[in-house]
Amino acid sequence: MRMQSIWKLTLGSLIFIFFSLPIISFSSSSGVILEESFETYPDDDFWYRGAYRPWQKIDTPQFVDSNITSVSIVEFPSRVGSRSLQFNLHYDDPIRSGNHRCEVDRPEINGDRTFFPLNQTWWFSFSIFIPEDWVIDDLYEVVMQLHQFTGSPPFNINIEQDEWLVMLTGDILSRVPLERGKWTDWIVQYRGAKDDSGLLVVWKDGVRLVDLANVQTAVDNDDGAVNLKYGVYKGRWINTPPAQTEQRTLFFDAVKIGDSSATYEEMSLMPEQSGEPIVIEADQDAVVRNKKPNDPQNSPTMYILPKSSDKRSIYMGFDISSIGVVNSANIKLYAMESSFNHQPGTAINVRLIDDDAWSEETITWNSSPPEGNVIGSQDGINPQEFAIVDITSALQNEADDYLSVRIDIDTSWKDPWDMRLTFASKESETISWRPVLIVE
Repeated sequence: MRMQSIWKLTLGSLIFIFFSLPIISFSSSSGVILEESFETYPDDDFWYRGAYRPWQKIDTPQFVDSNITSVSIVEFPSRVGSRSLQFNLHYDDPIRSGNHRCEVDRPEINGDRTFFPLNQTWWFSFSIFIPEDWVIDDLYEVVMQLHQFTGSPPFNINIEQDEWLVMLTGDILSRVPLERGKWTDWIVQYRGAKDDSGLLVVWKDGVRLVDLANVQTAVDNDDGAVNLKYGVYKGRWINTPPAQTEQRTLFFDAVKIGDSSATYEEMSLMPEQSGEPIVIEADQDAVVRNKKPNDPQNSPTMYILPKSSDKRSIYMGFDISSIGVVNSANIKLYAMESSFNHQPGTAINVRLIDDDAWSEETITWNSSPPEGNVIGSQDGINPQEFAIVDITSALQNEADDYLSVRIDIDTSWKDPWDMRLTFASKESETISWRPVLIVE
């Protein structure tokens, strides 16, 4: 895991505001204590802060001109229902709370502006829409954070250039590509702790990016709670004039907050709600080789052969804990090379592996779990094309939260001597080539 500290924020001037507000604990039979899809207008004291052009009610929600207002309910785009919350931030807006920001915070629950005490588990889920015309910028923005009353936030999600960054106490835990023109769904399970009893689990579009337990997840100061903030915080503008863009516009929808009794299913937008497929990146992939039966085969590509004197096979794993109803499921692989006697058209079999207790770092031919039944096949695989293998039936009957498969060249139809395949791995520098499981 690559760790990097990239920023620090102080908000000491806000302490008097924060300490005047209540810290509340909740109990709820459903676990969800707040759910907001912005279908109706909030009261005049809507929970936002730091917006120069203030919140305005308008007769007909629309795509609001950013010169009119900083925070607005709009009809397009929407994640659930027909409306969402639009944020606009301009470089020339007056400084608010010491920096450039347009955010909402301190959600009102049961009539109170709320903070979330440490040493309790909380859930937060939300969807973010990044427009197609979003300009890639060298100066990062924070779009969601759990902030204690002073100092830097212990947890935040940033956009930096063309990537999402998931961060804990200033360290980058995960980098994933930024996708424009679509909604991105996030779920965060958080237990703030100043000792090693903390918890942090983060899912993006159903894929678990971070899974940490028994770690410190809060800053060691006198604060006993965190505050949820989201929108646009452009901290670098305070000292660095913008180069690529002077405006940021994005949208939030489907915001939920849950207490310790909430579940992933309650907090998520399941496939039947979203109407979009879940794309799950392989979190493990490795090649095993009978010619070197005790040596791990670490490589940025996955080169496999069927011939008995030097057989090579792929093991691949997917975290499927977040999927709901499965209508279809396909493994998508990018073939960098595919040949039989130097001609295209090689075929593969995908076999189910029942034993998930393997690691891509240590798996070898001799230590690899035994292969199971064939659950999908694809023939006619050509170089520089994607291979799509239908495994719907197998995934519909998969009982646990992890899927392991083995991929071999199919030798039932041709002599294996000169058959070969090279697939891009999850380490591929070309992100779109990485192996994925697509579930609808």
